Amino acid sequence: MICVVLYGTIVFVEFSQILPPHNRIFNIIYIQEARLFLANTLLGLVLLFVTMSLSGKAAEALGQWSIQLEDKVDRKSRDLQNLIAKQENTLVLLQKSYDETLQGWAKILEMRDKETEGHSERVTSLAVRMAQAMGIQDETEIQSIRYGSLLHDIGKIAISDSILHKPDKLTLDERKIMEQHTEYAYHWLKDVEFLRPSLDIPRYHHEKWDGSGYCHGLKAEQIPTSARIFAVADCWDALINDRAYRKAWTWEESMDYIKKQSGKDFDPQVVEKFVEIMKDRHLLADEKNNTKGII
Repeated sequence: MICVVLYGTIVFVEFSQILPPHNRIFNIIYIQEARLFLANTLLGLVLLFVTMSLSGKAAEALGQWSIQLEDKVDRKSRDLQNLIAKQENTLVLLQKSYDETLQGWAKILEMRDKETEGHSERVTSLAVRMAQAMGIQDETEIQSIRYGSLLHDIGKIAISDSILHKPDKLTLDERKIMEQHTEYAYHWLKDVEFLRPSLDIPRYHHEKWDGSGYCHGLKAEQIPTSARIFAVADCWDALINDRAYRKAWTWEESMDYIKKQSGKDFDPQVVEKFVEIMKDRHLLADEKNNTKGII
């Protein structure tokens, strides 16, 4: 009888046809085992049960067959390891391509506005740090936050330069046009499957904790967690860097503003965690000496 056990489950059993049915429950005289490994992990066993005594040529033939069985299982183990290694390498290359593509998209927008150069990368770094500090450790969630942060303003590609670069306060009509950039981003990217989990940030990062944001008027925990985290990071980076309509604020002015907006624009728990992060003396020193923000 040959029995194949995979992941602890019997998946295949074959009885020798030369044994009559009643012999299939006889005491086991001999067991031959071949182990199937993948990356040092035991996947399963191939077991040969012999339920009758063998001698002479029969015993010799069984011994040779056992050696061949071990060799075949060993080759299959190596084949599986090579296949998995190739697949993992392909996934790494694919992930790298995704990252580089999104970074390229973010830079296209920054090429239109030199004053925001480096903004996407800085705010992405800070948003990821804040998410991890708030207990988000799952790499898939972190990746979604990273992608969403890089693409948060991609919808502004559809906004005219006359509005995007206007040095004065926007009119009401201009403001309505500008606010559509969140929906532009969502509708452009919603059919890209690998980006779908990341779209909460581009779509909802201008919603406010008290419900006064746009475009959907969400409030409190109706706003996705990733968007609540990103909103603080985005505001911080905007405050400490020059914009067309104002000069950069000081570190102290910016921190004071973030704190005052807790419970208004921002989730109080997110603000609390942000303040804790910024108490790190090394980060504080970097911020005071580098108005480009956190990198």
